[in-house]
Amino acid sequence: MISRRVIIGRLTTLFLGSTFVSACTTGQPSQPLLSADIIARQVANHYGESSPVIVSVTNTEADPPPHDPMYLIALTGRFQKGSLVATSLGFSALANRMYVWNIRGYDPHNQEVWMDKDLPV
Repeated sequence: MISRRVIIGRLTTLFLGSTFVSACTTGQPSQPLLSADIIARQVANHYGESSPVIVSVTNTEADPPPHDPMYLIALTGRFQKGSLVATSLGFSALANRMYVWNIRGYDPHNQEVWMDKDLPV
């Protein structure tokens, strides 16, 4: 016959294990993703361009867990940072919240004009 202590221990282990698995599989409720178009317009506006043209959007995931959905976005237009002018812009952006980084401005000859670590929004 199994003792009461052993039964309680096994039930506790079973309960805690199922709670852990449930928490891992259900995660946080999903939130709506920002569109690449909305992000691109906000970034372009920051650099003085009101009508950017989206050249490319790549859907991917961020490297460190929890692997947030993200975009790699390339734009054309006229972008300014102080006295510097770029005709194209490339950057990374999270899709689940407004966070943009590695913003690079390029001239018509594809030479890098500037690089911002991230965008203050």
